[in-house]
Amino acid sequence: MLSPRDALASACLGCELLAIGGHDGSNYIASCEVYSASTPGHGRFPRWTWIPSLSASRAFHAATTARGRVLVFGGQGSRTGKPGGYGDAPVREAMVLSSCEVMDEQLQGWSSAPELPSPRTMMAGASTIDRHFCIGGRTGKFDQSPALDSVLALDLRMKSWMQLPSLREKKYGAAAASWNGRVYVFGGHDLAKPLSTVEVVFDERRNAWSECEPMKHERVFSQVRARVDDSRLTGAGCAHGRLRLRHLRLRQGGGGSPGEDKPSVVIT
Repeated sequence: MLSPRDALASACLGCELLAIGGHDGSNYIASCEVYSASTPGHGRFPRWTWIPSLSASRAFHAATTARGRVLVFGGQGSRTGKPGGYGDAPVREAMVLSSCEVMDEQLQGWSSAPELPSPRTMMAGASTIDRHFCIGGRTGKFDQSPALDSVLALDLRMKSWMQLPSLREKKYGAAAASWNGRVYVFGGHDLAKPLSTVEVVFDERRNAWSECEPMKHERVFSQVRARVDDSRLTGAGCAHGRLRLRHLRLRQGGGGSPGEDKPSVVIT
């Protein structure tokens, strides 16, 4: 990439990959980059290219894509705080954000979107055809807030986020992905330990979360993406400080009560 960054958000818009915001080791950043991944060296962006920056610098945020639009929400930024004493220079202090921004597929600029009901950071993000999901997270910095089990959803045609049923356990730093019409939430941390659980919303008509077979390894701040042919989810994540890479094949049947179509995870 053109700029070193961690705690960024990533999104896939067609065949183009976006790297959005993050932290450069010294400051929260608003810069964004794009790369056409379908045919390296070709496409609209054959190499990493700057695109318009976010209006607010942020890290530990989430980005999701639906109907050709990228939505960025929450995370941590900074503001100018009061000086420590007379004559001291103002200090920069971290703050958790509720603001949201959206960009369309022309990548010409960011505009404001409906804010989260309350500030949130280190949440998971996922999207279906029409809806963006904000899942779990924390309302403050690492040592100052509990993990959340609440889930929010936004249809950009509407003017506000709506509350969905809560997860079965509180978590932050989880990964989420939409696959085959369902939203999957992988791992995370509950403040006591890293998690290996996998929660699934079967479809929006059920309006409830349920669990499927857990992963073999706990993982926090991981990433999960669906393959283009929709045949599997692929995840990479950090577990106890080590990078682990696994393919997550999700198959139907073989679990739950009679007649229940409960998926299970096969790690390959």
